[in-house]
Amino acid sequence: MRRAALSSVLGLALAAMIAGGLEAQQQDSEDRLARAVAALDATEVEAAKRILRELGAELTSRTPADLATEVYIRLGVIYVSETLLDSAAAEFAAAVRRNPFVRMDPERYNPDVIQAFEEARRATPALGLRAPYDTTVQPDTGSWPVTVAVGLPGVVELRFVPADDASSESFARTIAVDSVQTVRTSFTSPGAAWLPMREYRVVAWLRDVAADTASMRVRVERLPADTVAHPPPLDSGRFLPERRRAAPSVSSLVKGVLFGAAAVAIPLSLANPDVQPRSVQGGAVAVGAAIAVGGVVGLTIKRYELNPQNVLHNVRLRTEWERENRAVAEENARRRHRSPLHITLKEEP
Repeated sequence: MRRAALSSVLGLALAAMIAGGLEAQQQDSEDRLARAVAALDATEVEAAKRILRELGAELTSRTPADLATEVYIRLGVIYVSETLLDSAAAEFAAAVRRNPFVRMDPERYNPDVIQAFEEARRATPALGLRAPYDTTVQPDTGSWPVTVAVGLPGVVELRFVPADDASSESFARTIAVDSVQTVRTSFTSPGAAWLPMREYRVVAWLRDVAADTASMRVRVERLPADTVAHPPPLDSGRFLPERRRAAPSVSSLVKGVLFGAAAVAIPLSLANPDVQPRSVQGGAVAVGAAIAVGGVVGLTIKRYELNPQNVLHNVRLRTEWERENRAVAEENARRRHRSPLHITLKEEP
């Protein structure tokens, strides 16, 4: 137990040390980049180039993309001014791979720099995605914007795949992108049916450059709808009794007496007193009497039958309640279907 606790503490301490070291390294890189920019502003090109080269050699995948892109672009601009166009192209290509959205502002850079950058960009396979972090979309009329940036122009395929089940239903969009393009999409399948509300991975790739892909993770859910209340359950006091007491049946009495008499008479008339003992004859009389008494009892006990009018009344009550309840359910389903979609970016590209 102590060993596990000690390992946990050491792990946390190591993570904090690494995070602190990375933060300090990033701050140092930002300070050195600022000195390089100041040197360029003071036309101290060689000093700026030395600092930028040192920074470029230290860049890693952990370096923030904005910082790395700035280093590459600054070096590329210096190389263009020195007519070292191959070196400039290599720096510009590195900038595009790190940030496919990077572009040269014509108000900031001269035409030679812009031309060198565009030639390098259009020769560099790179792909990037951007989307708003939090969006509300009307399902019937709205759409969700995804911005796609490429280096090498080409056909980009976008696929929306359930994050927890890649084999589930997904849908795709195909667009031709020359530089930066925004595509708007709604979360419907090809049959125009709404896909389940869940998390999706938005995956993009250049059709002819399968190795270059980009992805992000989004959560799609419906905002609560203003629904209609269902009707309350029917009050039991509104129902009428469905059974009523039936009138006594005289025919049952007559039949019981007749059957009882027959039960006595038949054995006695057919019996041979010389063969059949008196006890058997007495038993026949007892059975017949019991049947006759049953007929009398059947006349006096309570008997019930259905009341058709009350049954119909209750059926109408239930049918009307079920119709109203079903109408409310259908209306609520329509309202939920029209409820806005809330789309949040869960994972930054």
